[in-house]
This record gives sequence, C-alpha cells and structure tokens, in this order.
Amino acid sequence: MKKTNNRLARLETDIKKILAEVITYEIKDPRISTFVAVTRVELTRDFSYATVYISSPTGSCGSEIKKAEADELLEGLHSAKGFLKKKLAAELTIHRTPDLIFKYDDTADYLRHIDDLLAGISKKGVNTHTIPQIAGILKSDTYQSIGIFPHIFADGDAIGSAVAVYYALLQLGKQPELVMTEPVAKNLSFLTENVEISSDLEKVYDMVVSVDTSSKDQFRDRIEVFENAGVTMSIDHHKTNPGFADFVYVDSKAAAAGEILYFVMLELGVELTVEIGEALYTAISTDTGSFKHPNATANTFYVASKLMETGFDFHKVSTALYKNMSKNKVDFLQTALNNLEIVDDKLSISHIIDKNAEDPSDYDGITDYLLSIEGIEVAAFCRRLDEDRIKFSLRSKNDVDVSVMATEFGGGGHMRASGFTTEDSFDEVKSKIIEMFRNEIDGK
Repeated sequence: MKKTNNRLARLETDIKKILAEVITYEIKDPRISTFVAVTRVELTRDFSYATVYISSPTGSCGSEIKKAEADELLEGLHSAKGFLKKKLAAELTIHRTPDLIFKYDDTADYLRHIDDLLAGISKKGVNTHTIPQIAGILKSDTYQSIGIFPHIFADGDAIGSAVAVYYALLQLGKQPELVMTEPVAKNLSFLTENVEISSDLEKVYDMVVSVDTSSKDQFRDRIEVFENAGVTMSIDHHKTNPGFADFVYVDSKAAAAGEILYFVMLELGVELTVEIGEALYTAISTDTGSFKHPNATANTFYVASKLMETGFDFHKVSTALYKNMSKNKVDFLQTALNNLEIVDDKLSISHIIDKNAEDPSDYDGITDYLLSIEGIEVAAFCRRLDEDRIKFSLRSKNDVDVSVMATEFGGGGHMRASGFTTEDSFDEVKSKIIEMFRNEIDGK
C-alpha cells in the first residue's frame, strides 16, 4: 500500500508540472488568457481519473463577474482536454493516460500557488504575457530582491517607469533597487532623490525587471546582472523588442512604458501615490514630446489625467523637465545647429562628436529641434559616447519608418523615434543613412 501511495504522489506531481507548463505556454484559447495555476492534482487509485484543481486571478473575489470568468476558464480547459491528454501520454510512462476533470480551487490562495507553478516551469525564451500575469508574478512571495533595469542613457520614460515600479514594489513589501552605472540626468534627478540605486555588478537578484528597453544590448555592462537573476521580466512599448526575458509584456501602441505601467499599477492594487504619479507622468510626457508627438492617443491623455489626480506638483515637474535648460545645453544646441546639414530639403543631419557632455540630458531635444524645420521629413543627430562609439538618434515627421534604418545598424525603436550605437565612423554611417532615406523616399 505504501508503494502505491508513493507512486500516486509522484504521478500527481508529474501531471501537475506537465499541465502547468502546457497550459501556460501552449494553449492559445482566449478563455484561458489569465495566468492559470495548477494548485493540485488528485489521481484515483487505478489511474483512470485525475481531478485537476486550478486557480487564477479570476474567480478569487467571489463576485458574479469573477465567477463567470472562472466558468469560462473551466470551459476552455475542458475544450483543450484532448490536447492535454496527448501531452500527458507523451510525457508519462504509464499504460493508461487518466481522464481529466477540471475543478476551480475556491479555497486556494492564487499568489501562493503561482510560486509552485513558476518553480515547475523551465525557461522558454520568448513569451508574451498579459498585464494580470505580469502583476501576479510581481506579487509572488518567491521574489523579494528585485533589480529594476532602465536602458543606458536613461531618458524620462526609462527613469520614470523604473521609479514607479520601485515605489510600487516597496508597497508590496519587496526589496527593490534601480540598477544603474550611469548618473541620472539632472533634469530627472528629482525622481530618484529617495530611491535606492545599485551599481553592484556582482549582485544576484531574485528577479530583474526591465522597463522601456528593447534589447539586452541596452544594458551594456549590466547584462550579466540581468542574466544571472532568478527570473527576468520585460515591460516595454518598442515594436522591435524580441522578447528577451522570461516574462514579457510589450504594447507597441502605448505612447510610453509609463502608460503601460499605469495599468500594471491598477492590477497590482497599489496606491497611486504622489511619487508614482509624478514618475509615470514624467515617463509619458517626455516620450510624447510633452504630448506633441503623434504617439499620444486618447488613452495617453486619459492616463495622464488620472495621474494628475494623485496630486503631484505639476509645476515642479514641468519646470524640471522643460524650463531648466543649463548653459551647457544651450552650447550643445548651438554646436548642433552650426554642424547642421540638410539633404534634399527633407533630411536634416547634425553631430557633436568632438566633445562629450557630462550630463546626457544636455543632448535632449536636439533631434526634435532638427525635425521641426519646415519641410524636413527625417532628422538624424549623432553624438559621441566614448573614444570608440557614437550614438545616432533618428526622428520621423510623417511616414518614414526610422526603426527600419535603426535596425540595419543593430538598434531599434519606433516608427518615428529610433536609435542605435555603432563603432563605425560618422561619415560612413551618414552616407548609409542618406542612401537609405533616398531609397525610402523614392519608393513612396
């Protein structure tokens, strides 16, 4: 009898692990759109039936709406029963594959059982998840030390998004840190005054969360810290994001990562504090060019209005972002205009490669300024990063997709705002950009 019980227990564990993995990564039924946790499996002694108890963010509140969602989830799993049995048959070494009976685990604590699910799932590469799934993972008790990764040369969206995640995780009782090896731009430093920032490249986190970053290459010297974490997550709005983390949410229609994170905050159930409000507003405002760029949508303005309700000091934020230009920044703008070259009356190109700004924010706005010239369709601005590398920022006014240009050089971004870093010479890259631009214009 003891041997039979042990075999039952092993099979129940194996079935739970297999079903959790298949349901999460292979079932595409829209009724199964939430992060389903297989909380336990109960086999009959003859192995003919397996009762599979499941839980998810739906159904746990007891409302009629949540009950309907749970019923829909069960219907989806029932429809997938044949597929799931085939998967079990391929993995299990038993003569007879048990029939599956799905039941909703009303007493289960979803956030406890999601830990078991994650522990039993191997890393799969590119995964696309939903906001409820992302929130559920962030809430999980398994992950306490969490590193937050903005991209190099972090702009307002990267810093604002990272800071908002930081304060949200503090509310959840976590131990978050921003992981950065570069100074925060002066015009954004008001956001990080009370934020823990780590430059320790040896530290290992339970989880790392990347925000507003389309590629691991944008972590530069922090890549190993990212890859050595227990679990990786990416929350982004760049269409060129290849899905480089274990858990990924990318919405290329969002104006900024900060816009996405507003809805993540709602799903997390955290309080939208003044700190979160000003951080997410900064993220959205800067990535839309103070709401002037065409990426700003009705949804963008809705989120911004809700953030205003947190009561942050709008005058302080707008002054820091847009009314505090340093003398160095004026000098860099003047240099860029002196170096301006206009090609075919439609492409403006400039550079500052003979010197480097101590504060990266001194370059902010130069590319947009070049694009604002009448008749210009695409603007390209190049600046020096170090002795070996230069960085190009590309902007498009109308229909030219500059992300295609950036991708050719190993970069990426959006249709109207992209960039890349290269070790090639400025003149060489400039010639290629002019050629690509002319080919694009001639093809329209």
